[in-house]
Amino acid sequence: MTEVVYTRIDAEMPLPEMPGHLNGLSSEKLERYHSLHRQDDRKRMLAGDLVLRTTLAKKLRCDPSSVTFLSQRHGKPILAGIKGIHFNLSHSGNYAVAVISSSEAGIDIEEIRTLKEPGKIAEVFMSEKEFACYSNLPEELRQKWFYRIWTAKESYIKQTGNGIFEGLKSVTIDFSGPRILAYKNNKPLSALFFHEIDIDPGYCAFVCSEDQTCSDPAGFHLKNELHKEKGMNFFTTQVIGDVVRSSII
Repeated sequence: MTEVVYTRIDAEMPLPEMPGHLNGLSSEKLERYHSLHRQDDRKRMLAGDLVLRTTLAKKLRCDPSSVTFLSQRHGKPILAGIKGIHFNLSHSGNYAVAVISSSEAGIDIEEIRTLKEPGKIAEVFMSEKEFACYSNLPEELRQKWFYRIWTAKESYIKQTGNGIFEGLKSVTIDFSGPRILAYKNNKPLSALFFHEIDIDPGYCAFVCSEDQTCSDPAGFHLKNELHKEKGMNFFTTQVIGDVVRSSII
């Protein structure tokens, strides 16, 4: 089963620097947090970490502060001492998103923004086939297609855990059929499934995993508010089927 978790961070929301949550960050993540100068970047980082910890804690039936992460090669985090639960995190603009799965998974979200020279950027990360498709599209369709390719590829390299060591140009994403396909050096990556996540029309988001299904919206409703630590009552989680929708209020 693959679940998508997301939170929207409103601009007027105060920075949630409660001691209880900061103490839950690893020393490496805490150092990275304090190195961020922009308040919005700090909000995204804290919100993403909190929504991920809360969801994992529900699965593990433990307190969010006791969820411990370790880093694999190239920095992809894993749960310390726990097998069979995989996750990944991404944030952009007003959203932080996470994926939790029984198989290796990657997720990416990007705010759709107007770029100065998108064609030059596209040449850097698109394969020859992708760039040819991009160039042949009408101008009004290029921006969306650009971000769909970008986020799908990012979800793939985050799924593999290789990060920037995975050559983006060697991977081709094919949107032409009913199933989104990917090829690595022209060889099909048939074990992987790409799921486009519809969160906001102003964003693109993709999940890449070995799971054929992602976030079945049918099912139960559960609302859980965290009041365990002083200062943490701003966080609310609502689960709808296998989709966990979280908001900071």
